[in-house]
Amino acid sequence: MLKVAKEKNIDILPKNVYYNDIDPTMVMIFKKINIEYSLCIPEENITNEDFDNMEFSMKFSAGVINPPYEGKARTHQKFFNKLFSIIEDGGVMGSLQPATTLIMLEYKMIYQ
Repeated sequence: MLKVAKEKNIDILPKNVYYNDIDPTMVMIFKKINIEYSLCIPEENITNEDFDNMEFSMKFSAGVINPPYEGKARTHQKFFNKLFSIIEDGGVMGSLQPATTLIMLEYKMIYQ
């Protein structure tokens, strides 16, 4: 994403990029990617915490979440709401959702 932004002349400072995953293996992999691809994201911005329990003292201009899949829309909504609360006005949000969300009848209108 950082390289694509650079190609499109979008200025994203690595010091303003944060990565968090509850899975320590994924954090270790991301740290290796950060070094291997010279992303220059500060080590302290790469964390291994439960997003649901994290507290933030700042707002972000963009954020992407990948909530745990438990087969419960409520879990996804909780993570979505938390992300929404830390995005500044006019910011951009993204969420990875399982395909099963698409077939829920009560959300049919969202996807039309």
